[in-house]
Amino acid sequence: METKQTPTVSHFLTLFAIVMVVFLLISCGNNSSRESVGGNMNDAEVALSEPAPSTKAAEITEAQPIERKLIKEGTLTFETADLTQTKKQIMQAIKKHQGYIASENESNTSGSLNHTVIVRVPAKQFDIFIDDATKGIDRFDTKDIQVKDVTEEFVDIQARLKTKKELEQRYLDLLKKSQ
Repeated sequence: METKQTPTVSHFLTLFAIVMVVFLLISCGNNSSRESVGGNMNDAEVALSEPAPSTKAAEITEAQPIERKLIKEGTLTFETADLTQTKKQIMQAIKKHQGYIASENESNTSGSLNHTVIVRVPAKQFDIFIDDATKGIDRFDTKDIQVKDVTEEFVDIQARLKTKKELEQRYLDLLKKSQ
């Protein structure tokens, strides 16, 4: 003889849990093909998330040739017989090559007057600036010129900026649609 069991609360909870798991699996499978913005900010960020920056950087470099972005740095140490004239020459070279003084320091140690100047000039003007600023210098105590290629970082930041602007535009479009 068969006995019928009456459904209990645990049966309903088990059935409900199974239905929820199936629903979650179905909704996760369809999430990649549609965009939806829920009521809270996390859902909006997921729906409008940006692709990986390295992918964007690769797309930009493949699409168009990029001019190398170089940072040139140099340290020059030398002696001069006329500090005032040498300083005047350096200042003229700074103006001529669209540069500016970032830092300046003067010290007098052991009877020696030292003048340290940190100058910023465009990279394209760097070599000519060095030649103009050191005209008449016969001997350098130190001449250390280094070049750093920052093209990859530049392209990456450019791609991130483009993506952020697109994201901002999508947010603005969503704000216009909402009441």
